[in-house]
Amino acid sequence: RVDELEHDQRVVSLQLRRICSIILRTLTRKGWAKNAVLLKSLLLLSDPALWASVPPNLTPTAVTVCHEVQHHLVTSSSLYPALRVALLDPEEAGASTLLWTLALRPLSAKAGGSAGETEIARAFAAEMVTIPSLLDKLPAVLHPSLTHQTIWPRILFSLGSAGAQSAGQELSGEAALAVLGNVVEMTQLGAMPGLQMLYLSALQRLLDRIPPNLFSLPAKKAIQRQAAALYSPGHVHWLLCGIGARDAAPRGGARCGELATLTWAHWAAAFADVRTARATDGRAKHTEAIGFFCGVYARLLRVWVGCNVQILNALSFDSPVHTFLWAWLRASASLQEYIDKGTGAEHIGDVVFLFCKSFLHRLMVTDDTEFYDQQIPLPLNQLVDASLLLRQYVNRRFWGAEAPARFVAFSGDDLRRMQREAAAQLMHQLYDRNARREFCPLDTWLQKGFKMDAFGMDSTEADSRTLVVLNEFPHVIPLTDRVRVFQKLIEEDRVSRAWPETRVTIRRTKIVQDGFAKLGGLRSELKGSTKIHFVNESGLDESGIDMGGLYKEFITAFIEKAFSPDFGLFKFSPERQLYPNPDSHMVSSHLDYFSFIGRVLG
Repeated sequence: RVDELEHDQRVVSLQLRRICSIILRTLTRKGWAKNAVLLKSLLLLSDPALWASVPPNLTPTAVTVCHEVQHHLVTSSSLYPALRVALLDPEEAGASTLLWTLALRPLSAKAGGSAGETEIARAFAAEMVTIPSLLDKLPAVLHPSLTHQTIWPRILFSLGSAGAQSAGQELSGEAALAVLGNVVEMTQLGAMPGLQMLYLSALQRLLDRIPPNLFSLPAKKAIQRQAAALYSPGHVHWLLCGIGARDAAPRGGARCGELATLTWAHWAAAFADVRTARATDGRAKHTEAIGFFCGVYARLLRVWVGCNVQILNALSFDSPVHTFLWAWLRASASLQEYIDKGTGAEHIGDVVFLFCKSFLHRLMVTDDTEFYDQQIPLPLNQLVDASLLLRQYVNRRFWGAEAPARFVAFSGDDLRRMQREAAAQLMHQLYDRNARREFCPLDTWLQKGFKMDAFGMDSTEADSRTLVVLNEFPHVIPLTDRVRVFQKLIEEDRVSRAWPETRVTIRRTKIVQDGFAKLGGLRSELKGSTKIHFVNESGLDESGIDMGGLYKEFITAFIEKAFSPDFGLFKFSPERQLYPNPDSHMVSSHLDYFSFIGRVLG
């Protein structure tokens, strides 16, 4: 009644809210498709266009009442839980378009101010966005309504906001995975500029809720298909352009694929001012954005193990994330500040982890001509700085007294272990390149002042920091110190037990074959005494007792024949250097032979 609306907006609003609540309860109990008249009545009463048809002087009041009705249906009458049940019920399929229309309307409601809008968005995210493969169930004509620039950012904010206001923090692992697939797919439809931060924040919250290996289950194929956009070149490019990469492109706007062609000079110039151009919180420019980006992909690599190769391909080849991250780390001095003062610990672990993983993936297919002569992917002088900072970072984060980082889906120790392994693998790769052809001085690798703890054969990584370093980063300890440790462990091993004596008969005509057949199954027993009895070329036993000389003769002859190209396991290069024969499979049990030869050398 227009006259009532004019005189008492509060009473009209209350009456309409009661009427709509009664209709909603009736539809929930008796069915939506079977009661089309009631459903259409609810749609009419919550339609701002209908309320806007009153006289112009009352239009603002009427629209406000409509928004109050929509807000009430969501916050007090459980509209979204009821709609979720109906939309997942095959018997209600005939009413799906009307149901989705009813679900989307409150997202435009202005009742309750910004807090009311956020409350509605959180409720929609918790009930509707958790429907698996949402876009397949949402009528195509309504897709633009959900991904509209006034609606979708609000839903992303409700998922990614900090603290109790985040819908993403309240979801189970299964629900978070379903929401993540929908969020990625829907953002693809409305990938508007400036949305990257909200999107990355929402993804990080969701990934925090997903337990390891859930992503890779065969039953999650549909979600894997939705999330595949996360490793598509265009999507990664869009994200990078939103967190600072656009500054490196000529004229500030690279097309998809152009980022991969940019030189180091482009990246260095783009981030030249990040240390002086501080953000409002005092941190270097792009710190928060890059932290979110690395947090998302670091978590994705941990929870979606089955797609690690595809993810790393997108980060290392289609988009040069390793170059981008190193340029920012170097220009902002964030890594150096963490090493010196411990600042930035909340994000530096993820940033360095993603740098190590993506850079290592790129190095695995980088030949020496690219690495040394063309200086791809980084100039050699930058690799010297990277090697030094990486060693110092590892020393502080994994050998020092840094507190474990918090992570929901993994324990702190597991997180630190994965970060440590990534850093160790990259350090090994760079050290091996340097050993083959030096690009930085030896002192770069040595950790000055490193004090080894007392440990022995039975020590574990849990009680010996030195053992961790020797196993994963041996090159940071001087060779002379490592030799002393090695000799100490051998002596401990020698006196720790009575090793068995092994007696074998070897035919001189079949030294390699007999050695493999008689000794190939031995492991630690090879540390004991091995007595050799030879059979000569005529098949007769040779006289003599092995006091060590025959065993030495056997080892010498075995190695000479096993490495001979005539046996088939190895070949000579033009420079007369040995390398594994690509056709070694022609030798029966060739992999077992390689393993045994290694034990003999040891």
